[in-house]
Amino acid sequence: MHKLPAFLDHRHSAEGFQPLSADHIRFLQRLLNLGEVELEVLPSSYAFPMGFFRAKPVEQKNWRDFYKVLPAAAFELEKHSANFEEVLSQAGLCSRQMSVYRQQDYCICHLPYLDLLPLELNVQTAKALGQHLARVHNCLEEQLSRSERETVRQQWQERLISFEECWREFSDQSLSEMWGLINCRADYGAEPSKFVAEFEQRLQLLHFDLAQAQVVHGDLNPGNVLLAGENRSPLLIDFENSHYSYLPRIMDVGMLIHRVFLPLREKGTKGWDSSVAAFFQAYGKPDSTMSLAEAMIACCVRSQCVLIERYVASGHWLQSEWQKFEHLIQQVETDVDSLNRLMR
Repeated sequence: MHKLPAFLDHRHSAEGFQPLSADHIRFLQRLLNLGEVELEVLPSSYAFPMGFFRAKPVEQKNWRDFYKVLPAAAFELEKHSANFEEVLSQAGLCSRQMSVYRQQDYCICHLPYLDLLPLELNVQTAKALGQHLARVHNCLEEQLSRSERETVRQQWQERLISFEECWREFSDQSLSEMWGLINCRADYGAEPSKFVAEFEQRLQLLHFDLAQAQVVHGDLNPGNVLLAGENRSPLLIDFENSHYSYLPRIMDVGMLIHRVFLPLREKGTKGWDSSVAAFFQAYGKPDSTMSLAEAMIACCVRSQCVLIERYVASGHWLQSEWQKFEHLIQQVETDVDSLNRLMR
């Protein structure tokens, strides 16, 4: 299973938690074995009773518990994420403590409620994030067992084979049928064959040297890179995708820069250049033959392969998600030199 984004553009709803109806509260009290509590929901793409909820005893002021109610099929991914976050916690890194269990037809994730904030980019937070990500990468390389690392490596290799098989099946459709699905870039004109050749060239970026790869987070987006506690320490959450993310570190870094930092530059964040410099000074320069721009494109191609894989399996095509990754690739291709200079 590969989870789809729970939040539009990977960001939590701007309005925050919302009240629940009395009927919905009673249902969750039974499902989660809760007494008399107040419950609120964080709006997402999930339909009730699935979703993200916070709870507190009615007599208390502060929210105490956080619950994720997901499809039962998410259990193995959530358990994997909880195990990895436990490894980070035991290594002394800022992390969450989450219990995961099955209840009826659902996967339940229960953890203490944390007042988390989106990343506010400045030199101080960028430096702290660079240090934290370096420690996370080191921890995943050094603290996971050899068996755990080998499992992720094997799952990545199997997933890459699946990506290529699904791409062949997808591209073997009639050009008109395929073009009707992916037609979202004007520069291809009326030549779908040009897209096929270009996508296959990009797909080769995923054939990197496994000797330069390790277990990484694999899904660093604005919803997973947060600030926690009074000190607003960097916190990385939701390690579900790490179950097959045996990748060069630079791909994790590239995803962070591409999907978290660059949107903040577009919003006019002051001191963006100095913040990025502080991040790389703290993290260090990733040791990779892959450039930063190539890493960004590789991450997008991997996500596109997931969409193709889903389409081949179910016939369901997520056009908005495909267009998002096409836009991200275009963004890199028009700015390759300046992006690669960020690490210098």
